[in-house]
Amino acid sequence: AEAQTVPYEGGIEAVMQRLVSDYGWSPVFDAGHLMALERDGGAVTLEPGGQFELSGAPFASLHDNARELFVHLREAQAVGESLNIRWLLMGAQPLHRVDDIPWMPKSRYRIMSRYLPTRGSLAHSMMKMTCTVQANFDYTSEADAADILRAILSVTSIASALFASSPFEQATLSPYIDRRCHIWTDTDPDRSGFVRAMLSPGFSFADYVEYLLDIPMICIRRDPEGYIDATGRTFRQYLHDGLSTSPQTPPHRASIGDWEMHLSMVWPEVRMKRYIEVRGCDVVPADLMLSM
Repeated sequence: AEAQTVPYEGGIEAVMQRLVSDYGWSPVFDAGHLMALERDGGAVTLEPGGQFELSGAPFASLHDNARELFVHLREAQAVGESLNIRWLLMGAQPLHRVDDIPWMPKSRYRIMSRYLPTRGSLAHSMMKMTCTVQANFDYTSEADAADILRAILSVTSIASALFASSPFEQATLSPYIDRRCHIWTDTDPDRSGFVRAMLSPGFSFADYVEYLLDIPMICIRRDPEGYIDATGRTFRQYLHDGLSTSPQTPPHRASIGDWEMHLSMVWPEVRMKRYIEVRGCDVVPADLMLSM
């Protein structure tokens, strides 16, 4: 039988429900939809096209990472087999057209799906068809962070080539060995690619903040409204002017939570948060993931 994409209802949602009931994960809901799982310091979240993302707990040893990763993969494999779902460990969906892949019902994805195509023609492909294996590294000081960023930026293109695992498009060979990397070149130039300032010897946290302040926003979140469209302004403009959603109510003002969300909506090849995130490698078969 021809392979079909997996919808949320009756498919992805059922997988997550079984991970909760059979393996002790705790459910996390978004507007009534089961959209994430938590357990032992780690989390499983859904990307827009149903990609499963394991965000592992922090460990001191790669062997501990391995145990967590392979337990998760065994659980997902067992649940998938019981539901006639097969997992692909690749950098880009190799079989279907982007419009064949259903959207996950996560509130902020509605805003992203409207805005990002105004910035790049392959934005929906990035959201629904790509998948990476990432590594996060702690830093101990501002100088240490700068050293790590310079080192990683110097080799991340080599790592992307070594881990290239997305050569197919609609069941045929694409022109690109690493199709996922190609998709990122036409997604949103404001918030992707290489932050060349990170290579400067004097690069500081303040320099990174200045870079982030001038990137256009996507959304903020407030209760009870949920996610609010904040496109059309940079964070620097938002700090100055706020965000007005109604003439009858005062404008929303920037908060630390808004800043943290803005950080999560910026996707350079190497990203700095409370840790440094290396983002440039395709998902590869499970026995190679930890080699990154």
